[in-house]
Amino acid sequence: MKLCRKLEMHFTTGIIKPYEMPRKVERQFDFSRYCRRHIALMVAYLGWDLDGFCAQNNSQNTVESKIFKALIETKLIQSLETANYSRCGRTDKTVSAFSQVLSLDVRSNQTTGVGVFEPDGYCPNEPKPTSRKTTPKSEELDYAKILNSVLPQEIRVLAWAPVERTFNARYNCTSRQYKYFFPKGALNLKVSTVVDFLHFSAIVALFSNFRRGTICVYFQLMEQASKRLIGEHDFRNFCKIDMSKNEIQSCVRTVFDVQFTKVNAGGLNSRTLCCFTIVANAFLWHQIRCIMSVLFAIGEGKEQPDVIEWLLNTELCPAKPQYSMVVGWPLVLYGCQYDNLEWHWKEGIIMECISNLQRTLVNFAIKVEIIENMMNSLLSLMPNNSTTADLNTTSILHPELLSHSYRPLKGRSVGKSLEEKIAKKKKQQLGTKRTTADDTTKQSLNEEEEEEAWRCMSSVMQLNGFEAVRIGKSMYRMRLMSWGQKAPGVGFFPCSGLKTDPNRRCQMADELFTNSSSRMSLPP
Repeated sequence: MKLCRKLEMHFTTGIIKPYEMPRKVERQFDFSRYCRRHIALMVAYLGWDLDGFCAQNNSQNTVESKIFKALIETKLIQSLETANYSRCGRTDKTVSAFSQVLSLDVRSNQTTGVGVFEPDGYCPNEPKPTSRKTTPKSEELDYAKILNSVLPQEIRVLAWAPVERTFNARYNCTSRQYKYFFPKGALNLKVSTVVDFLHFSAIVALFSNFRRGTICVYFQLMEQASKRLIGEHDFRNFCKIDMSKNEIQSCVRTVFDVQFTKVNAGGLNSRTLCCFTIVANAFLWHQIRCIMSVLFAIGEGKEQPDVIEWLLNTELCPAKPQYSMVVGWPLVLYGCQYDNLEWHWKEGIIMECISNLQRTLVNFAIKVEIIENMMNSLLSLMPNNSTTADLNTTSILHPELLSHSYRPLKGRSVGKSLEEKIAKKKKQQLGTKRTTADDTTKQSLNEEEEEEAWRCMSSVMQLNGFEAVRIGKSMYRMRLMSWGQKAPGVGFFPCSGLKTDPNRRCQMADELFTNSSSRMSLPP
């Protein structure tokens, strides 16, 4: 016991310090030993708690930020600047995706194959470090497994595909499919039963080969209006135009198909979940949310179906009426189509993703049941003894429609047209260039005037027995040449006092030297 107490005292007093394991120095990863490969990644994510897909300067809670961090942490890329990165689409805050596609150059275990190339500084003769866990040369790196090991659970890489080096995830995409989920509520639509068969083999094939049997779906006002979106149109009145871009892109897009379906089984009532699917070659910023906003107004009977044609006609409606859009969390980027892409699937990755989704589904299902029981218990206290309540879709997804003084879109004030915005931006850019040029010219002229004034004033001072000493670029100091010191009461004065006409400069000098004992304030 005495020995233990002595040892404890030594440790507490610092006489004997416990042994500390030396920190292991991390070995620098040598990217020059590996070839690169241009690949495509299929990514799924639940964006409800994320700040959008694109990386932002003021937030790290984005899908791209987390993917970039995972790529660098797993040594698949050396830096984003050299990764030749591109993305298929940009999703807003709270928007999810089932089939977002990225393309980039990553480290490869192969020396030949589609998309494989030797980077600058490649050293093939250098032996690679051996390890028991090293992947055999005959197999490529399992990119999905590597990234999923460090990505958060709400972001999963489903598959990867080798592509040519010229492949671009954005420009090579032939079509994009979005789905917007919503409860029927009081919307004017009529839906028949939807039978949806989804097999495990379909999950493996995902978007390209799945088998789906769907019975016809019938709608009234909303269906009539949505069909008018099909075709090539100018969607400037169904989006938010980003004027921060250097060049304003065209707002013309081609919609291939639109469709309403019923999601859950059972009869059609206010609590029936429905899905609006739209397929197009590309989409504008907030385009689908603006479209759903107008369709909800039509379904509520506050707008007529022909308002779609009016908004698409840029001659009748050259500027967007002021209206709000629906919330973003029910929106999903469901698919991105490409020609001749061979996706590499792994059953283990798919089962892991299914397991994660099942856990999330169980959590939400239990929460839904708890909320529903609470709601029914409260409803039982109502006089009509109702057991169910109608869901008000507008209050959840589009609060603007709750207003009793709803104003039709055709009677609302409009903003500036696209042409007016472009002209204003060009004028601002031209004005900025002119201002910069004028400032440069003015600065040059001011320097020349200042030098001329300095020479004139200096000569007058010397005739009166003074000399001027220039201090920096904007101040002068006078002193008597005979005294070798600062003139009494004169001190410092700004250069701006010299920028007058020559006659005034001579008059100022005479006044200054006649009464040098008092301070004079030179005019600006």
